[in-house]
Amino acid sequence: MSHPVPEGYQPIDFGIPFLQLIGPVYHKVEAPVLHLAMRIEHKHCNALGSVHGGLLATLADVASVRALVQARNNGQRAFTISLNTDYIGQAVEGDWIEAHITIKKGSGGVAFALCEIKVDDKLIVVSSGSFKFFTPSEAS
Repeated sequence: MSHPVPEGYQPIDFGIPFLQLIGPVYHKVEAPVLHLAMRIEHKHCNALGSVHGGLLATLADVASVRALVQARNNGQRAFTISLNTDYIGQAVEGDWIEAHITIKKGSGGVAFALCEIKVDDKLIVVSSGSFKFFTPSEAS
């Protein structure tokens, strides 16, 4: 059974091969902070039939980094220093999950963000992380 993508969401391609493997990933077009979402498919599920925790951690990580980079909007990129993830619910095949980001500190060389992943209004993951900013020339 095919489930429609909710109105206001469009596919997003970060050009990262790993995300192409787990996608499609969508973003809410008019969200003030990058807001990522995806439909849970069979390939995303563990042996118990619920979404794999690794996928949820990946979504929390990518959404947090991208929201921070988008908010800074100065050409810098960021990588994850630490990510603490608490799994407090589950999603199953067919569910639409959304990652909502709250930036706790976005200035300076290190930033902090909170990610809540929900199915409808049900909270299933809370993740907090610290992220280091850098300019692409520093990565060489």
